[in-house]
Amino acid sequence: MRTVSGWGPERWYELSLKGLNVVARAQTRLLQSGYLRYYIVIIILTTVGLAGYTLAGMGLPGWPAVGLDVRFHEALIAVLIVLAALMAVFSRSRLAAVAALGVIGYSTAVIYVLFGAPDLAMTQFALETLTVILFVLVLYRLPRFAVLSNRGTRIREAVVALAAGGLMTTLVLTVTSVPLRSRLAPYFAANSLELAHGRNLVNVILVDFRGMDTLGEITVLAAAAVGVYALMKLRLHE
Repeated sequence: MRTVSGWGPERWYELSLKGLNVVARAQTRLLQSGYLRYYIVIIILTTVGLAGYTLAGMGLPGWPAVGLDVRFHEALIAVLIVLAALMAVFSRSRLAAVAALGVIGYSTAVIYVLFGAPDLAMTQFALETLTVILFVLVLYRLPRFAVLSNRGTRIREAVVALAAGGLMTTLVLTVTSVPLRSRLAPYFAANSLELAHGRNLVNVILVDFRGMDTLGEITVLAAAAVGVYALMKLRLHE
């Protein structure tokens, strides 16, 4: 009788609580490792998995409409961006990596010019110049470049990066293959001068129509600036 009473509802509740604690500790060890690298990997893989599952369910019906009408100078810029990205990944010099990132940014600005967006190109040129200068100033103060991960870790992260890049490529091809039926562009064109008193649509959208979003981006930049300041004050003991 004592054996039967010992396995009553109270005992099952205690066992369930212990099991829940075991699962919670395992989940914490897996997801809350304390390493930023693992956090980024988990976020990217989760995004790739969920978005990839959704895209697979859609069947990508619009992909046959994607054309290959690429002119020579556009292909040249694309090749330059790919080569610069590879240089940024495999370079052993921080300055060379920063220069490669600058090439990517400036090439993107040239694409904006070619496709009729000079305002975006000017903004991209200005931001890219400022970013390259800030990167050079900050990286000059950091400790010497060193490879701290083993070969297996680098291969795993390369696979994760390729998966993320493949997802973004698939999303871009999917979006560009869908007929554009946006009601926002005519609205902004009709109301930018009347409501926001500005003729430059890009500036009006950034400052007025989505001003809170721009404020959030400024807040992110401020937080990044605090992190940069902390890195500049970093002193590693050899």
